[in-house]
Amino acid sequence: MKLQTFVILAVVLVVVTFFIDLRVAIPLLLLAPYWLGPVAVRFLSRYSRASQLTPFRPGVDVAPEPARIYLAGAENTLRGLGFTPLGCWRQSGFASNVTAWLVVLDNAAAGTAAMTTAIQTTGAPGAGRLVTFAELWTRLDTERSLTTNNSPQPNAFDPVPGRTVERFPSLWDLGRLCRAHEALVRRMGTPQPGGPLAGRPTAEVVQEAMTREMTAQVAAGFLFIDGDSYRPTWKGAALMSWRLLWPAKALREARVRRRAEALLAELGV
Repeated sequence: MKLQTFVILAVVLVVVTFFIDLRVAIPLLLLAPYWLGPVAVRFLSRYSRASQLTPFRPGVDVAPEPARIYLAGAENTLRGLGFTPLGCWRQSGFASNVTAWLVVLDNAAAGTAAMTTAIQTTGAPGAGRLVTFAELWTRLDTERSLTTNNSPQPNAFDPVPGRTVERFPSLWDLGRLCRAHEALVRRMGTPQPGGPLAGRPTAEVVQEAMTREMTAQVAAGFLFIDGDSYRPTWKGAALMSWRLLWPAKALREARVRRRAEALLAELGV
């Protein structure tokens, strides 16, 4: 069922209620995002279990110019910080209207991998959005890992057990981001030798990480498996919607920023 269908049904419901009882119709209309959102997410959201991660071919494949500029600049910066590029990939098919381009780099001596990402969402004309960010990943042992990123995008999913994520949404200086990550690693333990990639095929490791993320959401009751797709449960649809709406989103983001500022001061970065 299309989103437009849900919108039409919602409008019809409000109009009918309006003629029955105005005291019910007005709150119903004002609170539409909080009840219509979960319904739309529950029935329209699908995440492929077999998304495509293919090598990006410069001059053949097309990426938005802002994405190319960001990825090239971030790659050059990380090269100067001791990382070795392993390649650029294009990911499609994971979610409808979403395409991602990512560059993976490795610093085996430090036990850390890096990934710079540009995510393009498309929809109605003029409604597309490009989100760019970088993240660093260190595995501490078979059960624990640390990810540090500067993503501006809130996460609506539940945390993955054993995976610590520290988000610095205003920290676009990749040198400071790396220093913060290194300081956090020293605090938490010792990196596994060889880093997260450990000589394995990059695409395979990235795909495994995505599968681990989605499997954790199934275990948490946020998603369920439907054939070749992951789909939100009613619990997941409600929580994912409400976490991205006011006031929950504003409160959560304010907490993330306060924690990021406190951590940077504490780490002396």
